[in-house]
Amino acid sequence: MFRFFFILGFFFLIGCSVSEPKMEKLQPISSEAFLNKPLSFSLNLSDFESGKMEDYRKRVFIRTLSSDTSRKDTIYRFTKKGNSFIFYRTQTGKSAFLTAKIRYKKTLLTGNFHPGISREKLNQGFTDITFTLDTCKFDNGRRQAVFIFNNRDKLKEVQLNNYYKR
Repeated sequence: MFRFFFILGFFFLIGCSVSEPKMEKLQPISSEAFLNKPLSFSLNLSDFESGKMEDYRKRVFIRTLSSDTSRKDTIYRFTKKGNSFIFYRTQTGKSAFLTAKIRYKKTLLTGNFHPGISREKLNQGFTDITFTLDTCKFDNGRRQAVFIFNNRDKLKEVQLNNYYKR
């Protein structure tokens, strides 16, 4: 009987000493701040190619230019668990981010958002936008963000698209 109370007391003390980690409450951000840096990592082709973005599978597509068939540009697609990032590199070596689809729940967006977060929490995280529709878009002339919600009011997907003006 003594052993039983000793073990029970031990687990009680251990249970009381273990506490939940504190979540850092971040300040709400503006849509402009989100569009300028939407992810917790940079959107550079060099970061994906160098291996900083671990576990991403790379596919390469060669694009022959119709104006000059001797020139070939390259399109890179990096995928991982529902995420897709597409970059473009010219023959001269210039590279640019084109588009991304983010579905993997462990991908952290700026503002401590991620796919799977509730619409209510997402609305609290932005200072100048309220997400009321199932598909919400906003842009700043350089980049567009599209937030897609499922039927349970959870963020299903975030799409990021760069704009290019000539």
